Amino acid sequence: MVKGLEAKIAKHVLRSVLARSCAIRIDDEEVNLIRATTDLDEAFEELGYSEYNFIEGLDEHDKSVGWVQLIWGNGEDLISDCSESFADINFEC
Repeated sequence: MVKGLEAKIAKHVLRSVLARSCAIRIDDEEVNLIRATTDLDEAFEELGYSEYNFIEGLDEHDKSVGWVQLIWGNGEDLISDCSESFADINFEC
């Protein structure tokens, strides 16, 4: 379960990606945790159980429009990387 500052940042990232996408997919290093959802709470519940997660924005055809990588345990530096298509999003909360 994600808590504190990392939870605040993660929810902001999810909201930002959903604002640019039709749905989001959550992956960790082993498996697609959520194939496609528009439910912020459902997506948030899948975060933080592995070392890192990818949050991928999907278009109406379930094709990727961008991604953000989160590395847990980094506090305010939770956001490790993002695709060029999301580089203009202000992920600071």
